[in-house]
Amino acid sequence: MKRLIALSLSLLLIGLFATASQAQTKIVRGEGRVVAQGMTTGAPGPDDRAAALKAAKLAAWRSYLAMPGQNETVDQIRANEQVFLDRLDELLVDVVTVDENFSRERNQYTVRIKATVAETLVGSMIRGMAKGSSAGQPGGSSAGGSALGSSPILVLGMAREADVVKSFMDKQTKVSERSSDSESNQTKVGVAGRSAVSSETSSSTVRNKEVVGGNVERKRDKVTYKIGNVGILNSKLPRILLQNGIKATPYAFLMRPCRLPNPDNFSRQYAASEMGELPSNVMAEIQENLASCARVKYWVFASMDVGGYGSDPNTGMALATVSVNVQLFEVESGAQLASASKDVAGRSADQSDAIRVASDLAVQAVGDIITAQVANVGR
Repeated sequence: MKRLIALSLSLLLIGLFATASQAQTKIVRGEGRVVAQGMTTGAPGPDDRAAALKAAKLAAWRSYLAMPGQNETVDQIRANEQVFLDRLDELLVDVVTVDENFSRERNQYTVRIKATVAETLVGSMIRGMAKGSSAGQPGGSSAGGSALGSSPILVLGMAREADVVKSFMDKQTKVSERSSDSESNQTKVGVAGRSAVSSETSSSTVRNKEVVGGNVERKRDKVTYKIGNVGILNSKLPRILLQNGIKATPYAFLMRPCRLPNPDNFSRQYAASEMGELPSNVMAEIQENLASCARVKYWVFASMDVGGYGSDPNTGMALATVSVNVQLFEVESGAQLASASKDVAGRSADQSDAIRVASDLAVQAVGDIITAQVANVGR
């Protein structure tokens, strides 16, 4: 019995570690092609192979940047593109050649590869750039780093979980139109004086027309949300900011001195909103009271949606999807200075653990992105 329990625990831990590892990596493919130079044996030389492999890695990296759902990450990478290209051999791991071909007619060598992107290293590099900028190191703003390095920001986190998903059947409307038209003409001729002789002509025309059509109406699923667990968001995001030299103040700490509205009073409105937004009157009240209080210059609204429940068809593990959105506002003007979003799927033996895994990874990802953006906010 003890051996079975130990084996079950081992399998569970392996599944959790595998889940975290998979969520931090992406598989990409690339193709490199070069014209062989200086051939003496009728085959590409080492230099040709190296050049083609380098081109294939670059193509694979470009395909990674083109993947959906990571616009903010791509913005940070493109702003410092050469830094990442210089470390491409570290960023692309487990490189496997899946196909290679040499055309004698064209004197052309082609190689196709499959590789894994080490997203953990990508995030680490982005965080390092943010730290350098906020510390006034090379690569930072000309004003000597971010304005947020010495000015604390307020963090308000909200979370909601999908409770009921209502699906609709397709509504089909069929239209059928039928019409007919008939025409007749009859002529009778009598010859004078010859009543016994007559001629009668009759003709008729019938036209039928039939029109058949219709339409199909599809309604998207209606999701009803409930208030979610905001613990990971409220604890992890301020910690990520602080680790990158940005002071963060929890919303609760300034509720009394700044007369901020109580989240308990508007959390249900947030959960019931169509797009997961704060009511406009609540946003206005927070903005106005923070301006009057003059304790912070910036504030962050972080929201988290939990849903996409199901079962992984490959592993049978519980599946949950978490979407995290972060917006940074300036208190004085109300202008949005930065934003970040990330969708992450978590897998585990238990649905609650799957939510936790996905939440942790998503918050870490948006924390890295928003930190890098904050580093570019001038004084």
